[in-house]
Amino acid sequence: MAHEFLIVHASSKPKPGGPFEQLAAMQRGPHGLFQGFAEGALYTAFDAQEFNAGPSGCFGGKTISQREAAAGMCAALEALKTYIDPRRADSLKAFYRDHIENQKQDAQFYVHFY
Repeated sequence: MAHEFLIVHASSKPKPGGPFEQLAAMQRGPHGLFQGFAEGALYTAFDAQEFNAGPSGCFGGKTISQREAAAGMCAALEALKTYIDPRRADSLKAFYRDHIENQKQDAQFYVHFY
């Protein structure tokens, strides 16, 4: 078991179907992915402790605003600066830069923990 985090545009959030089909569909479009627990940094950054199932995420998520996405990503990236594998957050950095940072304030995103 492991902790994984995925952020996508809200229009890409899971549709009905099995968990593997849902993940594959979300990962087809632009997304940020982080694999690892990192002392719970992503749960904390996105105020999402309810999705922490102990040995892994609970395969759940929530829709958040652009403002929440920007604040959460900034907090997560700051916490991950000292992570043992500095390149592991590259996907999150790219998604923040390309899809969150200059997005309209009415944009919405979906964060998923599994």
